Amino acid sequence: MADSKVFRRSLVEQVADLLRERIAAGDWPTGTRIPTEPELVELSGASRNTVREAVRALTFAGVLETCQGDGTYVRNRIDPSATMRALGRASLREHLELRSLLEVEAARLAALRRSPAELAQLAALLAARGDRAPDAAGLADFIERDVRFHRQIAAMAGNAALAQLYDFFAVSIEQHLADALQDKALPEPGHAEHAAVVAAIAAGDAEAAAAAARQISGPTLARLATEQVR
Repeated sequence: MADSKVFRRSLVEQVADLLRERIAAGDWPTGTRIPTEPELVELSGASRNTVREAVRALTFAGVLETCQGDGTYVRNRIDPSATMRALGRASLREHLELRSLLEVEAARLAALRRSPAELAQLAALLAARGDRAPDAAGLADFIERDVRFHRQIAAMAGNAALAQLYDFFAVSIEQHLADALQDKALPEPGHAEHAAVVAAIAAGDAEAAAAAARQISGPTLARLATEQVR
């Protein structure tokens, strides 16, 4: 019985992936109605129940929208849950490269748009962040403080889309940051590197803020690149 359930879930995921691919390819543009359930059964080769569950999963994810008596329509081309799964599968290097892109631009914009109240809050978060926790027991709390510090910079950028993207990314950041901090061979950015970002933002120096933010992940990325070459 247990094996049957695992297999059935796998079929649902396969059909959902097929539908995602057709939507992403533009076969069913946003706002258009997808094929009927019998047509999806023929397309996928799966049972009606499997197709129905796959459609329900994509509806829950916000990709599809079912209109009673009128069929199911494409609501979004991108499935946020699929994006989160992709982030979860990303390597530490890939993750840090993406994080660096977001944090460097956030710091640059924050230097141009910060307010006195935001600067005061950022300084308080820097002080609360401190240095790395001395043992594994305090690692989770330290990571939470670190992410809170960087989310504040993203919020100070004055770009709602960037701030929301960083918030969305924050869950993956916490998972990968633990891996990076537990690897003793990787350089660990400390209080001084983070303080340099705050100082540049406070001074209104956008390029210095971007350079300081880049320096936080730069040494770790360089070490990972060296290890990959080996």
